[in-house]
Amino acid sequence: MTGRDPLDGVRIVSLAGQYPGPYATLLLADLGADVIFVERPDGGDPVRSFTSFFATVNRDKSSVVVDLKSSRGQDELLSLIATADVLIDGFRPGVLDRLGMGSLRLRETNPRLVIVSATGYGHTGPLAMRSGHDLTYRAEAGMLMLDGATDRSSLPIADVLGAHGIVESVLLGLLTRHTTDPALDFDVSIFDTLISTLSIYLEPIWNGSERGGFPAEPGYGTFTTADHRVIALGVAHEDKFWQALCVVLGMTDVQQLSRDERFARHGELRRRISEAVGSFEALALEERLLAYDVPFGQARELGEIAAHPQVVARGLTGTIQDHDRTYVRQPLVIDGERPAKGRRVAPRLGEDDMEFLPDRRFAQGKEEHLQQDELGWRPRDNSGQAVETSDVQDLRGGFHD
Repeated sequence: MTGRDPLDGVRIVSLAGQYPGPYATLLLADLGADVIFVERPDGGDPVRSFTSFFATVNRDKSSVVVDLKSSRGQDELLSLIATADVLIDGFRPGVLDRLGMGSLRLRETNPRLVIVSATGYGHTGPLAMRSGHDLTYRAEAGMLMLDGATDRSSLPIADVLGAHGIVESVLLGLLTRHTTDPALDFDVSIFDTLISTLSIYLEPIWNGSERGGFPAEPGYGTFTTADHRVIALGVAHEDKFWQALCVVLGMTDVQQLSRDERFARHGELRRRISEAVGSFEALALEERLLAYDVPFGQARELGEIAAHPQVVARGLTGTIQDHDRTYVRQPLVIDGERPAKGRRVAPRLGEDDMEFLPDRRFAQGKEEHLQQDELGWRPRDNSGQAVETSDVQDLRGGFHD
């Protein structure tokens, strides 16, 4: 193990596709873990059809194809489990049990195996078996109603939080395996992670108050400059930042208002701030905001981020060797350096079968029904036509449920 690769030597077998599982294992791979992505035989992870997405979240991993409905496939999974430290299960509750691959059988093969089950709603409760996606989890947890119900496309925050729940479980499982319990089972629910995240809103309501969170300050929001740039001001609740903003914008007559007074005059003050910001060119305003230490940020297009001076200074982009592919590096900095650099692009479907499943032999002629595409292998019928895979399925749907 090195300071930059703290999970060097840890092997993770993942049965979790879509977004939460692959994003979690990407973060773990960046920390040095050896990740084997076990995919289904009929086209692999459904999001392979979204080539850029799949390429982003599945670099630095191996891919093997296993049919868990067959006895041979189950034996192959057990052979992988025998060498693994962690199994990430992305099926709905009970699927592995029905396949005869429950935790008891897995631990007969590997008693020290950490098992992390990642589902939409967890293994218990009335919604445990319900299908869903990021949007539906946010709806059930109350998150959609925070700023008005909307189905507009945005960052799938529920899936991201679920991924971090998986990472937390893996790291805790590896830690406790060396201190107390030899192996633990983790039940990661995306819904649960949302409820936890919403605690600052929920607990005040549960304890007799109005909706929780932080009341909106007039100086906390987005405003447009004279040259049509959008500036986000972050004057939240500290009086010092409000007073500095008032100096910058020439609003010294309201500089000494208390927080309660600012809340009471929110509409009026918000209009004045908007008018004042609109009288500045963006560069001139930013210089004044910096001079007075007012929290702000310029709303940037995603296409601008690679050249962002902070991104460059922090070394947040990398290039995979022998490939002209730029990627986002692991966000952690350990002992002054970022963990492992990109080693390989996302694997073709079943690219690593022969390395990890050495006893496998394809039946004669089977290769004739497979053709390689940009990111992997897609099934072909006897006429050579591509067999379409289903649209994006849910994390909990798994690939054999």
